[in-house]
Amino acid sequence: MPGNVRSVILEDMDADHLKDLLVFFTENQHPITERRGCIFWQISAKGFPPEPDQCWAVPSRASIMDTGDIDGTPGREIFYLTPEGVVLSSLKGRVYDSPVPLIKQNACLPISAVQELPAVDFFKDWDGDGQDEALLFNPEKALFFKRRSDGNTTLWSEIKQAPRAYLSETPPSQSLDRNFILRQSLWMPEIRSSGAGVTF
Repeated sequence: MPGNVRSVILEDMDADHLKDLLVFFTENQHPITERRGCIFWQISAKGFPPEPDQCWAVPSRASIMDTGDIDGTPGREIFYLTPEGVVLSSLKGRVYDSPVPLIKQNACLPISAVQELPAVDFFKDWDGDGQDEALLFNPEKALFFKRRSDGNTTLWSEIKQAPRAYLSETPPSQSLDRNFILRQSLWMPEIRSSGAGVTF
């Protein structure tokens, strides 16, 4: 790689049953440091090509990234969380498009250095229904976004959180069933999901 590697994801990105290599790195372009991503498509039984198949610039205001499937077509999209919401790059054939807005929502962002781009699993099937959803936070709520039948991704469910939960070392939280009905109070330091629901 031409710069310093920051995140590596090994995942089947094009639905061909072969795991592909997604790499994010920083490249010094004095006087700034640019974050870039690239994809290596796995070649059947031959591993990966020596050079990336595609590289691109990461959105400048991205804090974290993830992959998931929300558009209903084969392959996985790449999502970036920014202060304004979520932008995504869709896969067309074996080429990722330029990022476009998917969810417009002010959200609490993990604090990461401008040279970093952590991979965080915030876009996945949270409720076990076979469809990926996005989970975002603002100071008072946890917000779930789902793709509707018309193709738009909109707010699907929200859970109110006590503002103090963001200031406490051991804040309260909730455990939800598949219908996002509050079951019990519980705190875990990280979000987890299963077919039975979401705990955070």
